[in-house]
Amino acid sequence: MEQLTQEERIAAQEKAMDVVNCELALLRQHMDARFVSVDAQFASMRQYVDSGLVQLKLTMQLTVQVEIAKAVAQLSEKIDAVKAQSDRNHRWSIGLQFSILAAILAVLARGLV
Repeated sequence: MEQLTQEERIAAQEKAMDVVNCELALLRQHMDARFVSVDAQFASMRQYVDSGLVQLKLTMQLTVQVEIAKAVAQLSEKIDAVKAQSDRNHRWSIGLQFSILAAILAVLARGLV
């Protein structure tokens, strides 16, 4: 085995260090590129999720509006039915009052004759 001089060992270690520094620089470049790629993917995902949330919100608002419109229509129908029943009851009440008045007048007319 051949003994290396101190200068040869230093030169070999400097050469190895240069190789390691080059590999480290390449690794840094690769990592920086991957970070940029991951950031772009995250931005894309965020935009996708945000647009999905906006779409979901609009769908929910539309669904709520439709359901509210249905509920209002049903309540309006019930209110109209109650009003119609009230009107019928009112007419019957007036008719009954006139019938009672006619009966009282008939009794009074018989009594006076």
